[in-house]
Amino acid sequence: MDRLCLALDNSQIMCFLHCNWEWYLRYHEKLKRTSKNTQAMDKGTIVHGLLERFYLRRYLKKSVTESCQYAVHALADRRKEFSLTDDDFKFLEQRFKEYCTHVPYLGNDFEIASRNGKPGIEIGFSIPLVDNEMFYFVIEGRIDLLAKWSNSICIVDHKTQLQSAELYPYLTQFITYCMVCEVNHAVVNYFGLQKVKNENTFRRQPIRISPQQIKDWKSYLITSFYKMAHAILTNCMSHLIK
Repeated sequence: MDRLCLALDNSQIMCFLHCNWEWYLRYHEKLKRTSKNTQAMDKGTIVHGLLERFYLRRYLKKSVTESCQYAVHALADRRKEFSLTDDDFKFLEQRFKEYCTHVPYLGNDFEIASRNGKPGIEIGFSIPLVDNEMFYFVIEGRIDLLAKWSNSICIVDHKTQLQSAELYPYLTQFITYCMVCEVNHAVVNYFGLQKVKNENTFRRQPIRISPQQIKDWKSYLITSFYKMAHAILTNCMSHLIK
C-alpha cells in the first residue's frame, strides 16, 4: 500500500471537529454549496491585505502615516478581484485609516518580530506531525503576525467583525499557531466593520496558552488525523460517528 499523505489546515480541522460528516463530504467527496455570498469573506481578505502591507512598512521602521498610505495605495490595484461596490471600498479605506490613527495603538502597537531572518508577517507553515512508512500527516496554515506586544512574543490573528463579540480564547487555531511558533501567548486583533465606529471597533484580546494545552492538543490532533485517514482508506465514516 502506498503511503497516505494527509495535509490539513485549520479550516479542515475546525470542520472535522464541528461535524465529521461535513468534513468527509466537503474535503473528501469534494461536495460544494451551489451558491455562497462572499461579501463578508471579501471584506476580511481586503482588511488582512491592508494590515499585512501596513505592518510590513512598520517593520521597516516607516512612519504610521507612510505605512498607511502605502497599504491604501496597494488596495487600488486589487479592486477588480472582489465583487464589492465602490461604497464598500470607500468604507474599508476609511475604517483602515481610522485603525492607523487609533490613539491607543500609537503608543503600544505590535512590534513585528523576525522569523528565520524575515519579518514575522503572513508566516506560512507546513509542519509534519506523523512521518512513518504508512502515513505522512502535515498541519498547514498561515499566521498573520508574530510580534512583541506587552513584553511578550505572541502570535497575532486579525479578525474582522460586523458585531462586537469576544471569541472563545482556546480556539484550535490559536493553540495550533502557538504550537508551531513555540510561544505561549496569542492576541486577537479585532477590526470592526460596524457602520458607525464605537469603543469596541478596535480592540485586542490577549490569550495565554499553557504548554500542557499545546501538548494535549498535539496528541488530540494526531488522533484526529488517524481517524480521517482511516475514513479515507476504507471509504467509510461509520467509525467516526460512534
